[in-house]
Formats: sequence, structure tokens, C-alpha cells
Amino acid sequence: MHRLRLFPSILVVALVGACGLVVILARQQSALRRDYTEYRRLTNDLHSGSVVPAFHTASLDGDSLTIGEASDSLGRQLLFVLTTSCPYCKATLPIWAKLADSVRRLTPWHIQVVGITLDSAEQSRAYATVHEVKYPLVQFPNRKFTRLYRASRVPQTIVLDHEGNVIFARLGLLSEPAVLDSIYQALTWKRGAASITADAKARAP
Repeated sequence: MHRLRLFPSILVVALVGACGLVVILARQQSALRRDYTEYRRLTNDLHSGSVVPAFHTASLDGDSLTIGEASDSLGRQLLFVLTTSCPYCKATLPIWAKLADSVRRLTPWHIQVVGITLDSAEQSRAYATVHEVKYPLVQFPNRKFTRLYRASRVPQTIVLDHEGNVIFARLGLLSEPAVLDSIYQALTWKRGAASITADAKARAP
């Protein structure tokens, strides 16, 4: 009789324990899902801390350019990766134009703005004319660089330092003010300011 009275209590404790275990497992599964999503993002997309190789190319206007390697230690490169058929790229063009215009006033940082088009030279020239693209457009030398720059999806906005280190990378539209602030911060990264001071001291008599 005493054992029968204990049975409901044991059953309740077992049920509570099972519910607690389900909650714990659900939280672990959710954390694993987030970790996996972040791992895929870091694997498939450029992000701060990535390193890309330099390559030499010519703009669609015939000017020689080097991507992934600025001309001096204070340099930055602001890259816009696009296709002529992407509606999101077209929607981003006005924001890119404002960025390109703004960086001209970010002295003493030396910032080069370049668009990287994934389409043919003929299509891209016509696109640049119609949309009044003011910065130079280049193409990757081959598909290997498209993969190395993880440029299969567009639009992308990338900030590189003079050694090809990715300081900022963003896939998609640039609509939030906080994102634009992050781009400007990357372009005027404090290491540049420290280098300016060091260079000034080195030139001092």
C-alpha cells in the first residue's frame, strides 16, 4: 500500500525530469544550429579577418590597377562587387555613389574605390554609362579569383587594407545607417592614424 502511494510521486518526478531534459536538449540543438549557421557564413562569405590575394588587372577604361594591395601602408580599397542583372546591385548603386564621393574627403587616408563586375566588358561598359558609374570597373582575371573573393553572390561591399586583409565585408543592400558607419570606421581604422603619427616622427629632423 505504501509503495502504491509513492508511485504517483515517482511518476511526477520522472515527468519533470524528462521535461527538463527535453528543454536542455532543445537549447543545445538551437545553439548547435546557430553555430552551424555562423560556420557556414564564415566559410562561404568574406568577413572581417579574411585575407584575399592581390591581382593585377586593367579597368574597362584601360587603366592598370592592383586589387588587394594598396600603394602605401595607409591605403584602403573600397570594393563594390556587382552584376548588371542584379536588382539589388542596381538598388545599391546610389549608396555606392555616395560612398565613393564621400571617401574623397577622408584625408589623409588614401582610399581607392573600385567596382568589380562579374559580367562581360561590353555589358559592364553599357551599364556604367546608363547608371553614371564614376569609379573604375574591373573584372576578376579568372574564376579562381571569383571563388577566392567569395563573390558568387552580390552585391558585396568590401574594405581591404594595404595587405589584402578584409576589414569590412557586407553581402546585400546597405540600407542601415549603422552599416554605413561601420564602413567609414573601417576606412579610417585607427591603425592608419597610428601609422600617420609614426611616419611624421620618422620624417622629423
